[in-house]
Amino acid sequence: MKDFTQGGIMNRIVLFSVPMLIGNLFQQMYNLADAMIVGQFVGGKALAAVGSAGIFLGFLIALLMGLCTGASVVVSQFFGARQERQLKRTISTTLLFLVSLAVLLSAIGYVCMPLFLGMLRVPDDVFDDTLIYLRILMFGVVFLMLFNLYDSLLRALGDSRTALYCLIFSVMLNLVLDYLFVAVLHWGVAGAAYATVASMFMCIIPCYAYISRKIPLLKLGRPVIFLGDGAALCHESMQKRPDWRLAPQHWRFQRACGAILAAGEGDYRPAGELRVRYLRPSQAERERITKIP
Repeated sequence: MKDFTQGGIMNRIVLFSVPMLIGNLFQQMYNLADAMIVGQFVGGKALAAVGSAGIFLGFLIALLMGLCTGASVVVSQFFGARQERQLKRTISTTLLFLVSLAVLLSAIGYVCMPLFLGMLRVPDDVFDDTLIYLRILMFGVVFLMLFNLYDSLLRALGDSRTALYCLIFSVMLNLVLDYLFVAVLHWGVAGAAYATVASMFMCIIPCYAYISRKIPLLKLGRPVIFLGDGAALCHESMQKRPDWRLAPQHWRFQRACGAILAAGEGDYRPAGELRVRYLRPSQAERERITKIP
């Protein structure tokens, strides 16, 4: 845990921010790694299916990161005020709320995924593979939520590096499992999805072990079960939303990844065209995003 109220603030902020930026990039590597492996060992249609899922997965990651970031602001306020009892209750309540929300999102996503893919206008020839890929990934939403929560809690206490190390380990594991499931076992698009879910699960294990052993302050307390207190906490967390004016930069990175993948698989152009077209926000969308306070 680091105290940012002591010493030079600029150096501390820079050293604190760099791992966060790197971590945001690495969270996009799950889908990129899947696309690279299936494009190499399965074919163009499989690449198109995984690439088509990128926009939905990117939106999901952004949503989970936003919710966890809002909760971490409340946690950091209690940590700075040295209110340990309220801090532990807030962490327990946040964990209970976000895990419940992740389960709900998983169920909705699994059931309504054909509707979502229809809204994205996924081509019919890759629709089934995209549906299989995303439905399997819905089982990993809870793991993704837990990692982002642990990451946010550690950042709230001044540690932005530990979660990054766990994330890098998870991405490397995802590459290995992708190769095993897709190239060796020939599970196709489903194998890439299974590899991603397994690597997401493995990512939260070292995070939880580190918090349990090194930061007893983050051990769970009694959740806030009263409706009024819980609703007040959720409202306060949602007020601490991230700056959505940075969203166009996130989409730009996604579009660049899609362009690279499309260029590497020239025998199946619809995948690249779909990914680039739908990951690029229109001028009206950019203007609307920049006007959000």
